[in-house]
Amino acid sequence: MKSRFPAVLLPLFLLSVLSMALPALATDLVVDGDFEGHKNGAQLRKDGKGSDWYESRKDTEEGSKLLMLSTKKIGGNATHKAMIKGPPDLNTYLSHRLKKAQDLVVTVSFDIYIKEILPDDNRSAFILLGGIKDKKGGPNSTGKERFVFMGFENGAEPGKINLFAREGQTTWAEKTMVAEGLELNNWYTIVIEANVPE
Repeated sequence: MKSRFPAVLLPLFLLSVLSMALPALATDLVVDGDFEGHKNGAQLRKDGKGSDWYESRKDTEEGSKLLMLSTKKIGGNATHKAMIKGPPDLNTYLSHRLKKAQDLVVTVSFDIYIKEILPDDNRSAFILLGGIKDKKGGPNSTGKERFVFMGFENGAEPGKINLFAREGQTTWAEKTMVAEGLELNNWYTIVIEANVPE
């Protein structure tokens, strides 16, 4: 599983957990899912080459630094959070590399807080699950590498946002609305169950 979040918003906060659904128990697959083990943004961005969090897009040094670690209390949450804050012309991906590819059903659960999505771009906070096949642009950089693609867009009313899903290789307009009329400046828990063999 790789999670990706392009920087087209100001700012996004994330807490993440990934587990593999097994008949008797769920096994946590993510290292430091609450980010409490990270001391700063540089440590969060660094690729340790093992099972860890890192910035994988490498869209210039400036783009990579849009991924930061927040220790401030946001929306009542005082824990550490991954934060993305930046302009729409640069991207940053928060990724987690698993120890091995998964071949069962996996459940991804994370908390997300979106403060603003810029109106001119009107999309952000992408959640991508997949891998790296073409060895270019980092994991999940192309539609062929993604088997889950979700994201947020501005809603019909000011202060509202929508959560949508789309196929990895379809045109942008071809999407399925998952939840409409969500509130900016509010924590939401997103749960995704992926049947990897299918």
